[in-house]
Amino acid sequence: MPIRTVFFVIIALIIQYIYLQGSLISSPHYPSSKIFSKVYQSQQYIVDEYIVNFDIPATTEVHLTPDKGQEMLFNIYFVDSALSFRGYIQVWIINDLPYFLTNSKSLSPFDFISYSIVNMSNSNYDFQEEWTANFGEKSISALEYWLTINPNNEVLRISFFTDNNDFPADLVSIAQHIVSTIEIDKNSQIHGKP
Repeated sequence: MPIRTVFFVIIALIIQYIYLQGSLISSPHYPSSKIFSKVYQSQQYIVDEYIVNFDIPATTEVHLTPDKGQEMLFNIYFVDSALSFRGYIQVWIINDLPYFLTNSKSLSPFDFISYSIVNMSNSNYDFQEEWTANFGEKSISALEYWLTINPNNEVLRISFFTDNNDFPADLVSIAQHIVSTIEIDKNSQIHGKP
C-alpha cells in the first residue's frame, strides 16, 4: 500500500476517533427503540457528483461533513440521541477491499476488545465488520457494512457506533433497514447529460 494511502487511512481513523469520542445520552422522554424503529423518514443528499437516498429513523440528525480526501470521496454523519447511536455513510476509492479491511485494522490506533469481518457476498453488501474497542473509561461497539458499488473501485461504507460493550440487538434491525434503503447514483446533471 503506498505511503500516501497509509497516511490518509491513519488521518481518517484519527478523525473517526474524534467523532467516536462524542458521547450519546439517551433522553428519558423517548420510548424504547422498538417503537422508534417503525418511524423512518426518507433523506436525499446531493454530494458532489452523487445523489444519495436512504431512510433513517425520524429521530436521527443527518449532517454532511467536509471530511474527504484522495480515497474518501464524501462523508455523511448521522447521530440519534434517542436511540443512542451514531454513524457514517461514506464512499471510498479502494482497489482491494479485503486487503484494505485487514490492513486498516492493523494500522488502527483503537484498542480492540473484539473484531470480526464476515464476507457477505451472498447478501446486499460485500463485508460486515463488527467490533468493540476500549476508549479509556468506556467501550464503543460498531457494526459496519462495505459494498463495492461500481467497477471504478468505489466502495460504500455504512458504519453504526454505540457506547456499549456489545452492539445492541435492537439496533441491528434499524441498521439493516438503513443499509437496505441506501441508493447511490451519479448525478447526470453534473456530467452534462440530460
